[in-house]
Amino acid sequence: MKKIILSGSSNIPLAKKIAKQMNTELGNIIIKKFSDGEKYVNVQENVKGKEVIILQSGSIPSDEHVLELFLILDAVKRLKPKKITVVLSFYPYRRQERESKKGDAVSAQVIARLLQANKIDKLVVIDLHSPAIKRFYKIPVKEISTFSLFADYFRKKDIDIVVAPDEGSIARSRKFASYMGLPLLVMKKIRIKHDKVSSLTTAYGGVPPKAGKTVSGKNANIAKKNVVMIDDEINTAGTLVENVRLLKKLGTNKMYFAATHAVLSEPAIQRLKKSGLEEIVVTDSIALPPEKKFSQLKVISLSDLITDELTDINTRE
Repeated sequence: MKKIILSGSSNIPLAKKIAKQMNTELGNIIIKKFSDGEKYVNVQENVKGKEVIILQSGSIPSDEHVLELFLILDAVKRLKPKKITVVLSFYPYRRQERESKKGDAVSAQVIARLLQANKIDKLVVIDLHSPAIKRFYKIPVKEISTFSLFADYFRKKDIDIVVAPDEGSIARSRKFASYMGLPLLVMKKIRIKHDKVSSLTTAYGGVPPKAGKTVSGKNANIAKKNVVMIDDEINTAGTLVENVRLLKKLGTNKMYFAATHAVLSEPAIQRLKKSGLEEIVVTDSIALPPEKKFSQLKVISLSDLITDELTDINTRE
């Protein structure tokens, strides 16, 4: 069945890579902004009876990119396609998946309701911030893991230990440590606001005898070791640079950081440039403008992983 690939304006470079790997081109779509700030969308492809794949990222400005996605969906649905698959390379409102206090909106669930109200057939996402998000959906949701990408990259770097940047990343870090066949060290932080950290406590765990496991103890034996920290995203980098400072005091050799989603809110760039990290490795789930690129930043593409999933979707037709 003929596939039509459409892209919102949030991450056209990634969409072009995926289209090329699927031996096609991006479908024609007009997206423009009027003088009053309103968006206009017109799909110029004949999608009737065909499978449509829509690619979008919930990156900054997230509200604009989310609305744009729903305008594309409305335009596509009016043309009567056979099937619609949405690929969200970066899930919007990913941190608002539960009520922290009475009166909070659960914004990640709102996104789920809106997508399902538009009767899409499948959603493809990349490394969700919380597994709870998938429970908001009654339609098929495929979450792609980036472990294989990062593992392939860091197997060439002579890594000795995987470090969990905070307690919230323990599960992900433990899985990655097991995937790599490496021991795990866990850092602990005290958070005072949603995106600000007041202090860090000492690292827990020495080098355990079995990959992917952590043992208690304040004296982490990481002197002269090469370490990698991994998380689903990097935002302001406050916790990360404090972890780096502590790891330096413990005598660590080379330090690397990997994150699927390079949010890089201010003042992340300045912090990372001065951090002493050997490399910060991210994916292209978010299209980075020139001002967010710097020498230590390495970007690896999701195009192979997403193409494999989309090809698999069509193979099962």
